[in-house]
Amino acid sequence: MGRQIKYNSDGTIERHKACLVAKGYTQEEGLDYHESFSPIAKLVTVKTLLAVAAVKGLIGCKSSLIPMDPNLKFSKDEGKLLQDPSEFRRFIGRLLYLSITRPDLSFSVNLLSQYNCSPRVPHLQAAHKILRYVKKSPGQGLFFSSSSICQLTSYFDSDWASCPDTRRSTTCYCVFLGKSLISWKCKKQTTISRSSSEAEYRSMAAASCELVWLRYLLADLTISHT
Repeated sequence: MGRQIKYNSDGTIERHKACLVAKGYTQEEGLDYHESFSPIAKLVTVKTLLAVAAVKGLIGCKSSLIPMDPNLKFSKDEGKLLQDPSEFRRFIGRLLYLSITRPDLSFSVNLLSQYNCSPRVPHLQAAHKILRYVKKSPGQGLFFSSSSICQLTSYFDSDWASCPDTRRSTTCYCVFLGKSLISWKCKKQTTISRSSSEAEYRSMAAASCELVWLRYLLADLTISHT
């Protein structure tokens, strides 16, 4: 069950809303194909980002070349708390939807979503920068080449001790089938790595597990690959 608070124009609570999720707890990642959505890049994604920009009053904003400053570090205690955290959560929820077909947003949106419990002003400012970046490239999305060969290729990386609060690292990887990007992930590691090499090994292990799973999937589909 999902919960949401609706506010009046003066900031007072109008009502509490709740919605039921249809047996989301029964689904298993990578298995329940018939019980989950399979989103693809299409025009509705462009319309969605334009609608988000209009709601946030950012239609006329300056565009950005990158989604986030690579040297920027966030903390759960830095900056002023937002008066209405639900606004930030809804904003991040929309960006998460966009990141389904925009892997270039995955790292930035994943990082900001970690502060949904107590978002602060710097987090909201960074989210606005992501939207300015999306505005500059609204038609960018996934491309599936018809001339690709069935060869699995994976790239991985890690951001060692990237979280200043927990000192945990971030795992990132992506997998291509030929020239087509088919899988990617950006996630904070569950344990603290004592060195950058250890963080890299954890990222390599995560990417290797994904490759093994994809090889089994292609084998089940009787598709030869290298």
